[in-house]
Amino acid sequence: TKHPNLTQAKPNEKAYDAKTKSNKKYAIKSTSSGTTGIFWGLEQKGSKKKDKKIFDYAIIVKFNKTYQVEKIYQIDWNTFIDIKIWHKTMKGWRLVLNNKLVKNKKCKRLL
Repeated sequence: TKHPNLTQAKPNEKAYDAKTKSNKKYAIKSTSSGTTGIFWGLEQKGSKKKDKKIFDYAIIVKFNKTYQVEKIYQIDWNTFIDIKIWHKTMKGWRLVLNNKLVKNKKCKRLL
């Protein structure tokens, strides 16, 4: 699978971490446990407002027990919206590396 050619976003950018020359925005999260950190900038759970598209793709980097990169997945914005999970303590959205994500037909395994 072809990897996107990314440039790091400006330090003050909260919604995404990198972008391509064609201005596609990527939010990048990592996990060693199977659950990502929080994706900030989205509507709260139960909000009547529709989430504003703040990135085009999410990349999830999975580390093994010795913190070596084990897998890398990419999903698009619509897939992210469909499978995101609410973290009630942090009051934000996250992803879980489960079958709903990795077996989704729109999930690309990059590594």
